[in-house]
Amino acid sequence: MNRLSPHPQPMGRWRSWCVRSQASLTGGAVVDPEKAIHPRLIYAKLIDWTVVQVAVSDALIKAECALSDIAEGEPMTDEGDPSLCRHSCHHSPDDDAAQDPHIGVAACCRHSQAAAGGGRMKALIDFEYYLYRIASACEYEIEWEPDVWTYACRHDEAKDGIQQFIGSVREALPDCDQVILAVGDRASFRYGIWPQYKANRRANRRPAGYRTLIDWVKQAADTRGWIIRGLPDVEADDVLGILCEPGDVIVSEDKDLLTVPGLHLRGAEFIEQSKAQADRAFYGQVLTGDSSDNYPGCPGIGAVTAAKLLDPCRTEIEMWAATAAAFQKKGVSLSGAIAQARCARILRAGEYDLAAGTPRLWQPPVA
Repeated sequence: MNRLSPHPQPMGRWRSWCVRSQASLTGGAVVDPEKAIHPRLIYAKLIDWTVVQVAVSDALIKAECALSDIAEGEPMTDEGDPSLCRHSCHHSPDDDAAQDPHIGVAACCRHSQAAAGGGRMKALIDFEYYLYRIASACEYEIEWEPDVWTYACRHDEAKDGIQQFIGSVREALPDCDQVILAVGDRASFRYGIWPQYKANRRANRRPAGYRTLIDWVKQAADTRGWIIRGLPDVEADDVLGILCEPGDVIVSEDKDLLTVPGLHLRGAEFIEQSKAQADRAFYGQVLTGDSSDNYPGCPGIGAVTAAKLLDPCRTEIEMWAATAAAFQKKGVSLSGAIAQARCARILRAGEYDLAAGTPRLWQPPVA
């Protein structure tokens, strides 16, 4: 009995097909029937190999585009928009470089400042986010017989995908001194603030062998120059925010991380997020909540209403006042509004006690 099929009866039907198919792929070479591969497995491998190659190729193309822009180092003025440089950085309106199209890239981009002046740059990668995507692209279904299916994940392909992705980040950030892979703790302080936090994800299935892949990354990190960082009682997003210092780059496509000020690499796009912009994104998240993380925000408020409430605000104190008033208008207490803010808050530098290993809970701003 072949190990690919739990029943011997179908073997003859698919083996003859496989022998013919594999012979055509090998230029007519004779294939041992005992080594023939199940046709459904061939099809699944071809489909999923194509998926992972497309994903990896897309990441490499994005990185090459970003690297090309970095190398050219010229401000973009084609559309008369000085707020975009060749790095695709989005500058805040009060940024001097954003107001003057004649200022060079080295003056307007923090990632060029590291190259010109030399502070240490860390690439802070939202590793769990990318690992899940890469592993999912390497997972496929196998039908052993009618109505009998299993999942399998090609860890060899996933490992290649991980290494190629991290390599693409290094290419996009050639002045990077450290590559830090942020991982989260199994516990989170938010569970104690909002018991329903992420309860909707408990039934979600991770790609096959996900924990084994993480173990491989931990073993491979030492020989590949990767640094894995996690902190007790917080998630990977928090680790990124806590560790982010001026000159560093956060690598993630998760919108929640735009609540953290600093330079972000999202796909092929660099975004410079000022503190004011990060605060605006944060209070918008407090008001609207997050269905994927399972906290509701302010009842009945969506993105449009949140923008109407926050756009007139010029300071963080004004943003909080507008946010608290919206909750109270909906019958939610001040403590309830603070609880939602603590769920939404991605911790920033200084908001975690590294010595004690505990987060410093967000507090409303005061004058």
